[in-house]
Amino acid sequence: MNQPLVLDARNITKIYGKKRQEKFTALKNINLQIAQGESVAIIGKSGSGKSTLMHTLALLDKPTKGELYLNGDKIGKLNSRRLNKTRNRELGFVFQQFFMNANDTVLNNVMLPLRIAGTSIWKRKKLTMEALRAVDLQEKAKNKANDLSGGQKQRLCIARALVNNPSIIFADEPTGNLDSQTGAMIEKILFDLNKEKGITLIVVTHDEDIAKKCKRQISLKDGEIISDTKKEVKLKVGQDGKGRVELKTSPAGKRSKK
Repeated sequence: MNQPLVLDARNITKIYGKKRQEKFTALKNINLQIAQGESVAIIGKSGSGKSTLMHTLALLDKPTKGELYLNGDKIGKLNSRRLNKTRNRELGFVFQQFFMNANDTVLNNVMLPLRIAGTSIWKRKKLTMEALRAVDLQEKAKNKANDLSGGQKQRLCIARALVNNPSIIFADEPTGNLDSQTGAMIEKILFDLNKEKGITLIVVTHDEDIAKKCKRQISLKDGEIISDTKKEVKLKVGQDGKGRVELKTSPAGKRSKK
C-alpha cells in the first residue's frame, strides 16, 4: 500500500566544526522516509546522533549535506522566514524540559504558536480552548503555568504542540521528568492523538517501553541507522519532489541497507 510521505530525508549528513581537527560527524548519510500517520521511536545511546537527527527532521538545525522534504516541499529552498512559518504551521514539539513562560497563564502559553502565526484573536482563543480540552486542562486556562504539577505542565506542552493542527509531533523524552503513573497518562494522550487524529508521532527516547508502543523503531549508533523495523520497498519521486513509499515490516534488529 502506498502511503504519502510527511518526511523524506535523503543522504543527510551533519558535521560540526570547521577546522579539520575539530570536525565531528554527528550524522552519516541518513536515508529515512516517514509516512503520514506513523508512530516512530528513534532510539540509541547517548552520542548516537538521535537528538541531532530529531533536530534536523524538525527543521531546528540544517544538515551539512543532503536533502530534506516535508510534505513534498524541499526545505533547503526555503528562506529563514518561510522556514520559521513552515515549522510553526506543520510541526509540534513536546520536550522533557517544558520550555514555557512560567509566569504567564496556561492560556497564553498554549496560544503562542497561533500568535506567531498571526491568527485572529477570537480564533486563537477558540483553538486554544479546544487544545486544552483535548488534554483535560481547560479548567486551568487562567492559572499561571508555574502553578501546575509536572504532569499538567507536560499536558500544557502537548496542547501547545497540537494547537496549530500539525502534521507531525516531535516528542523528546516526553516522560523523562515524570513518575510512572503520570508518564503513562502522557503516553496515552500522545498515542491517542496519533491514532485518532492521524498526526505523525516521532518520539526520541531511552525508554524501551515507550519505544515498543510505537509501531516503528529506528536505532542509531555513531550517527548511522543500524536497524529499522520498517524499511522502504520502493520510493517513487515525481518531478515536484513529492514521494510516496510502500512500507513493509522488517525483522527487528535487521540492518537497513541504503
